[in-house]
Amino acid sequence: MAVSSRALRLGERAAGALAELIDAEPAASLGQATCVLDGARRQGALSSTAVIEFAYPAGHAPSEVPLLVPGLGAAATGCTAVVGFVDGMTRQLDDPLGQLVEAWAFEAGRGYVGSPSTPDLVGQPLADAARTAARYGDSLVFAGEEVDAGAPAAAVLLQGPPAGWGDQFHQISVMVNEHPAPPCAPSELVADYLGGEGSTQQLFGWFVLRDVASKACSLSGPFEFAGVDRAGRVVTTALHPQLSPTGMVLTPRARLTPQGRNAPIGEIEAALTVAGPECSMLDPANAKHLPWVKPARWVFRFPSGSVFAPNALPPGYTSLSAATDTGFGSCQGAIYLASLSA
Repeated sequence: MAVSSRALRLGERAAGALAELIDAEPAASLGQATCVLDGARRQGALSSTAVIEFAYPAGHAPSEVPLLVPGLGAAATGCTAVVGFVDGMTRQLDDPLGQLVEAWAFEAGRGYVGSPSTPDLVGQPLADAARTAARYGDSLVFAGEEVDAGAPAAAVLLQGPPAGWGDQFHQISVMVNEHPAPPCAPSELVADYLGGEGSTQQLFGWFVLRDVASKACSLSGPFEFAGVDRAGRVVTTALHPQLSPTGMVLTPRARLTPQGRNAPIGEIEAALTVAGPECSMLDPANAKHLPWVKPARWVFRFPSGSVFAPNALPPGYTSLSAATDTGFGSCQGAIYLASLSA
């Protein structure tokens, strides 16, 4: 496999954090790995694939091992997973880690010659990291979380661009570490529908699940998401979003962020994006005979109970699409998962 000679080297702390995270990720199946490689080959991406060098512990002796990530991700190749190839293993990278590492691959391929170097934020509490970034003229963007009891809580675990690499946009994405927390009880959670938009005969809807209790809790699977009518009957496709084996730790006392503003950095809630077809997509020639389904409510069902979201916008919110302004619906109630992220 031909790869670019350009490699991005990580600092010691970032390399150690990355090695631990990769160890915790599940092995990718042969089908997932083959899909990613075949998709990259079809689109000519392998010739520009980046190698990210980091110290990976092989036995007891640390060694420099390249992490190979095809330059096109799951969305571009049509695959269901982002796969990292490291030390003879294939690992299925979860959404936050996969997106961050793909961004590294893109940055390594371009180089950003002449751009100012990015400061090292790994290990710093978020407030300190924000101040450090500001001194360099940068702002922080939250890129997700990982759960690692061995690292300081609410501290930067990984960053992109990595320390010392060119920073063209004066914006640093940070992945923070959270410590394990007890499972969330449904009584601790509040769910909201936040609107949506339309594109290519599809509609996208946005939902958020917040921890409003006084302590952090861990959102873990399995759970089900579906639309229900006023009698509680399921009227849409039932989705089963996948969560990391370590769960998603939600920060306590989370308030609904006013539309147009970013949540306070470090505040973690579960964001769910779903999509559904318009009837003209399912049957372009005779779409009018197909039923349009708009549920009364949406339900997150956990083994311990359920959390409901009204199919209506919260006060002060508007939707980007008129079709989703009075709630999210789809043709025949068909919905599918676009993403689940912190």
